[in-house]
Amino acid sequence: MNKTKRGKQDYLQLQQQLIHYKSEISKYKHELASVQNKLLQEREKTDYYKAVIRTGEQYRIAKEQFEQEIQYVQSKLKEAEKNAEKMNMQLSIVEEERNDLLKLLKAAVTNLLKEKQSSDEKINQLLLEKERLITQLDKRLEKEQFRIDLLTAERNELLNTSQFLFQSLYEKHVEQKEVDAVGKENTAFMDDPIRARFIHSIVLPHENGDPVTILGHAEIENITEQTLHHPVLCIKIHPHQHVQFSGKIITTKKQNENDFNYKTDSSMEWKYLHPDWRKQIQEKGEYWLKPSEKMAIEPYEKISFEGFHIVFPLDDFDEALVIEGFVYCQEKKNGIPFENKIIIN
Repeated sequence: MNKTKRGKQDYLQLQQQLIHYKSEISKYKHELASVQNKLLQEREKTDYYKAVIRTGEQYRIAKEQFEQEIQYVQSKLKEAEKNAEKMNMQLSIVEEERNDLLKLLKAAVTNLLKEKQSSDEKINQLLLEKERLITQLDKRLEKEQFRIDLLTAERNELLNTSQFLFQSLYEKHVEQKEVDAVGKENTAFMDDPIRARFIHSIVLPHENGDPVTILGHAEIENITEQTLHHPVLCIKIHPHQHVQFSGKIITTKKQNENDFNYKTDSSMEWKYLHPDWRKQIQEKGEYWLKPSEKMAIEPYEKISFEGFHIVFPLDDFDEALVIEGFVYCQEKKNGIPFENKIIIN
């Protein structure tokens, strides 16, 4: 019994000693770790000191190199200062030259501005002179054009007069030569109260492709002792396609661009008889006209439709162009044909 108790006590003591030894071992381990940490720190310090020593040697070498570089840079700096002085001297010279050039340039610009102002004044004077000359030229051209118009009118009158004289001489010759053959016809004409005829001239083309122009008058004469009322003129053109007819026709509106819309003291005014005159022209080639103010032809009085123009292209016609005239009045409602026709072959 006592042995058992003693064994238990020994066992307990052994356990306590084991626990103590374990704690001692843990303590020693902790101290060993602390020593190892201190050793590591000492190694780091040693490495640092070694690095510092190495850095100091490098610093010394770098310092020597830096001092050499400083000396080299200082020498270059002195060189640069000398060059800068030279450049400053050259710059001052250049600035002086620039100032001189600026003065010259300002003087040149001032002179150019004065010359420009003078040139502008001269240009304005020339423009005014040009406008004055243009105005004078326009007035002169108007006078020349008026003179040309007068000469043209005189030429047309001379042409018409010569044509009339030629036509009269020709008709007298024909009447004298063929008096017996046309006796009855002449007697018939003498029975008519009106004598009407064309007086015309033909302007042939100067070049191929130019149109033919007919200039003429239509004369109507009352050869009786009675007054003829409401005279009407009909001019018929065959074929009428491609033919342009114009004359001194008064219109209330611009009915036809080829008609003259003016009044002269030397000619009567004529106007279209029917409101649908354009249709009659397009379909039949008939131009129906009446005096605009004169309502009657007094005994032995002569009226005329003056200055008509007929223009047509010769190349477009394969047949003869025939222009006929007819006169109507209240006393001759069936109409009286003109004594002559205009025929272009």
